[in-house]
Amino acid sequence: DLDTMTLSVPLKVESNGNLLLEKEVPSRIKLTVKGKPEDIGRLSENDFSAYLNLDYYTVAGNYSVPVSLTLSNNASNISTLEIRPNPQNIDVVLDEKIIEYVPIFVRTTGNPISGYEVAAKEAEPQLARIVGPSSAIKSVKNIETELWNITEASESMEKTLKLVNTNKRIYIDEPTSVNAKIIISEIIEDKTFEDTSITILNPTEGLEVKTETTKANVTVKGTQNYLKDYKLP
Repeated sequence: DLDTMTLSVPLKVESNGNLLLEKEVPSRIKLTVKGKPEDIGRLSENDFSAYLNLDYYTVAGNYSVPVSLTLSNNASNISTLEIRPNPQNIDVVLDEKIIEYVPIFVRTTGNPISGYEVAAKEAEPQLARIVGPSSAIKSVKNIETELWNITEASESMEKTLKLVNTNKRIYIDEPTSVNAKIIISEIIEDKTFEDTSITILNPTEGLEVKTETTKANVTVKGTQNYLKDYKLP
């Protein structure tokens, strides 16, 4: 009599051509293994792996791809085994593989010290090379870095940051990290003093100032920290 064993094994995708999966496939698949009791007892899920080989397909479209199996030496030496994947085929949608360059966005959290602001964020290199199916690549506007805390910063800073991929349908080919820089500058603003008394000193020789208006609004420009307590002389 034969014994039956059901296993759950990883399902991988092999693709070295110009097509990629448009949607993800299950990460694991069930195998039904039949064999002599003494042989079944020697086996585990580590003796089997399953994969989909997409290299046979050259045109984008819908396909039913057979599940292929790889056996360990331990399992390969047992000639009486019957192995059946469930399911035996996986329905997939294949799309054209696209390579694209997109801007890198430096993500920050927190705010600089009072009176200062982030004037600019820079990344070197400025672009990331991404690879994926055309339907996924079209929706990618940029690639973000890991979060950089700039709380209480008062001067420009540089830091090496890793790139973060939140889209499982694509992968970042290069770079894996960037040299990020934030430019910190003092905030420049206007301050208006209303109904300020106006005195005209030293008018041009030969001219006489005649006006009933002795007050006006005066606007000055400067750094936020300087103007905070500034008063007209």
